Amino acid sequence: EKFRKVILSEASEIDVISLTNTKKWVFDMEARYTVILLNTTKNKTPIKETSILGPITSLADFNNLAEKKKILFKNNEILSWTSDASFPLLSSPISAEVFKKIRKFDNLKTSFKSSWNFNPVQGDLNATSNKEYLKFNTITNDKKYWPVYGGSSFNLWNSETGINYAFSDSERTLEYIFQKRHRSFNKLGTSAYTKLSKEYINNKSTIAPLSTRISFRDITNRTNKRTIIASLVPPKIFLTHKAPYLLQTSGDQKDEAYLLGLLSSITLDWYARRFVETNLTFFILNAF
Repeated sequence: EKFRKVILSEASEIDVISLTNTKKWVFDMEARYTVILLNTTKNKTPIKETSILGPITSLADFNNLAEKKKILFKNNEILSWTSDASFPLLSSPISAEVFKKIRKFDNLKTSFKSSWNFNPVQGDLNATSNKEYLKFNTITNDKKYWPVYGGSSFNLWNSETGINYAFSDSERTLEYIFQKRHRSFNKLGTSAYTKLSKEYINNKSTIAPLSTRISFRDITNRTNKRTIIASLVPPKIFLTHKAPYLLQTSGDQKDEAYLLGLLSSITLDWYARRFVETNLTFFILNAF
C-alpha cells in the first residue's frame, strides 16, 4: 500500500501490466493469482499518468503486447479510488470507459452520509482465537445453542444454505460480544460503533446477533460466477470473521434493503472484480 502511494505521488509515468497465471504460464504457483509487471519513470513533467495493460493470460498474448491499446489514467485519479491505492484490472478500452463512468459518481458512504450509514465489522467470533465459544458437533434440539455462520452458510438471496460452521452457547457468546462492543466503542475515532450513543452501547437488546443484518463472504475471487456474495442474515445467528457484517448506525429498514440490492447487483459485482483478488477487504468495500 505504502509503495503504491509513493510511486503514484512521485512518478511521472507508470506502466502496469497484469498477468493472470492461467495454467501457471508465468510461475509455478496458484493459477488464479495476478502478477503485476511495473515500470516507473520520474521526471519534471507536470502530467503524471499511469498506463494499464492486461490481464494477459498466455505467453502468446504477452508476445503481442505491442498490438494492444494502453488504458491511461491520471495518477491522482487512481489515488482517489481506494484507500490503499489499488490498481484496477481492466481488460479492454471498453471496460475502462465503463469503469470511468462508474467512478464519476461518489461512493455510497459519501452519497448517503446525511441519511444512512453502515460500517463493516469483522464478524462476532474469530474462528481461530475464539474457539472456546465454538462447538463443532451438530446441535439441533438445544435452543440455547445458536448456529454460527461462515461464508458458505448463505448465498445471494438465500440466508440459510444449511451449512453451519459451528454452534455457540447464546448466553455466553452474547455477553462476550456485548463486552467486546463496549471496549471497541471506547476506542475513540477508530471504532465502527463511534457514531452510536452510549445508551445504545449499554443496551444489551441492541447486540447485533439479535437483529437481521447484512453479511458478506470475505473469501471470494474475481473469477467466480459472482464475486460479491451478500445476504440478509436472520436474528439468533453468530458470524465468524469470514462472514463480516455491515453495522447500521443510522437509517431504516428501507435503507438496508436498498443497500442489499446494490450489493447483490451485477453492476457492483463487475466493479468489484476490477479490484478483488482472493478477499473482499474493507479497503475495497469502503470504496464502493
